Amino acid sequence: MRFLLCSLLFFSSLNGLVLEEIDSLDSILQNKKVGYFVGSFDPFHKAHEAIVESSLNLCDYIIVHPVWGGDIYKVRSSVDIRLDMLFALYQNHPKVIVTRLTPKALQNALTVPGKPRRTPAFTGTHFIGIVGSDTALYLAPNPETPLVYMTGLEIAAEYAEHTWGSCMALPVESFIIALRAGDNIAALGDAIDIRPIITFIDIQDVCTLSSTALKTALRKNEEINQIVSPPIREIIERFNLYK
Repeated sequence: MRFLLCSLLFFSSLNGLVLEEIDSLDSILQNKKVGYFVGSFDPFHKAHEAIVESSLNLCDYIIVHPVWGGDIYKVRSSVDIRLDMLFALYQNHPKVIVTRLTPKALQNALTVPGKPRRTPAFTGTHFIGIVGSDTALYLAPNPETPLVYMTGLEIAAEYAEHTWGSCMALPVESFIIALRAGDNIAALGDAIDIRPIITFIDIQDVCTLSSTALKTALRKNEEINQIVSPPIREIIERFNLYK
């Protein structure tokens, strides 16, 4: 908790869009299209950056939110370190919103209770889910998972700081799908459950980049500048990550 508080105070003087420091969320988010980009981001690499920049063609703002962990799927770096990466990269970006709020606190800040699920807290706000084609292909054939994923389902206490809490926090009405190398998207059609896919974005120049590629390069003592931007590299080196 002390580390989190110190980090929050450190970044409070910066000029980026930090969610918990915006005086009037209503004035920022009312009648806006707000992308919601969730992932492990361990680390946040240049393919992720390309997805954000391409999605800003369709979104007024994008919230980039790392999953908090607590699941059985992956062993991740500390969420505080992954948040530091996002703050370092986007501290001055006028359209990317970063936050240290937990999934439950994020849900409470941006939505209100509704039936059957939470609804946006601001008039005319339209949340758009930004997901990779691998995630979309996982969701499509599973009839139950899309009923939870990015639907604004009320986050129970056990998921307040959990991967699934991040994944269900906000009620998205549509999706942007980022194409990953080798994925066959023919099975997706034009919707995930009943929510439309508004576009597919192709980031061919960086689509093969991944956390696995970065970790492999580090083990081989190879250069990683082509995989991550300097602010991310500095944090990786500072904490001696991924070796």
